[in-house]
Amino acid sequence: NKAIGKNDQDADVWIAYCYFHLGQYQNSLDIYQSLINSILGANESKLKSKLINLVSKKEAKSSLLIDKLYLYLSCCYFMLGAFKECEECIHKCSIEDILKDKVRFHLTLFLP
Repeated sequence: NKAIGKNDQDADVWIAYCYFHLGQYQNSLDIYQSLINSILGANESKLKSKLINLVSKKEAKSSLLIDKLYLYLSCCYFMLGAFKECEECIHKCSIEDILKDKVRFHLTLFLP
């Protein structure tokens, strides 16, 4: 898809997922970060206003995707040993998820 100029967020999420499970955490992190930046327009304050004023299903799906991306990003940071950044991403993720609980649990072992 990228070769023909088609930008597909779902494909990028899966590519990042594959990188993560191949142990290429930095590549995965880079993709997740670029997805977040493209959705937010590199401006996190836009996200906060969008979350407060959700109007359409597309915006709701976008905010859920951003939450998931922050969760996946936290996993990358954890595996890279960047525990502070991991914790920051966990706090940006507003959904409750079993993976989020697991990351929080493992963070307790490395953060004071």
